[in-house]
Order: sequence, then C-alpha cells, then structure tokens
Amino acid sequence: LALRMVPSVIFYNQLILLVKIMVSYISANQKNGFVLRLQEKERNRFQEYAEMLVSQEAIERASQFKGARQHARIIRGAPAPAPL
Repeated sequence: LALRMVPSVIFYNQLILLVKIMVSYISANQKNGFVLRLQEKERNRFQEYAEMLVSQEAIERASQFKGARQHARIIRGAPAPAPL
C-alpha cells in the first residue's frame, strides 16, 4: 500500500490554486483491492478535511488584518477612522 501526493498548480483566471492529486497504487486485481481502495479514499477524505480546517483558520487569522493599511494612514484634518 503506497500513496503519493503530487502537488499541481492550476492557473485559473489569474487565481492560483494548489491542487493535490491523490495517486493510488492499489490494483483492482489485488486481494481485497476494492476494500483497500475504499479505506484509502476514506483516509484521504479525513486528511483533506483536516487540511481544509487549517486553511480556514489561516484565512480567518489573516482577515483580522483586513483594512489595517487604510486605518494606519494618517491624514491631517481627516475625521477619525471607523473602529476595527
């Protein structure tokens, strides 16, 4: 049982997506091949879900700083900036 992760980059409308392609070496002719493949797919789903949660947390952390550049500018005589 061997599983290899192959990172691929897809450029779509100037948006860069990093896609992981799961490559399986389990053969259909292998003993219990169908069951092994189902187990492998389930492991892949768990791994992808965990990675998705990590990505969402990173996006939420980064979004806390959204608009910080605009708030950091000081313009004399300008009204006070809106609270963050």
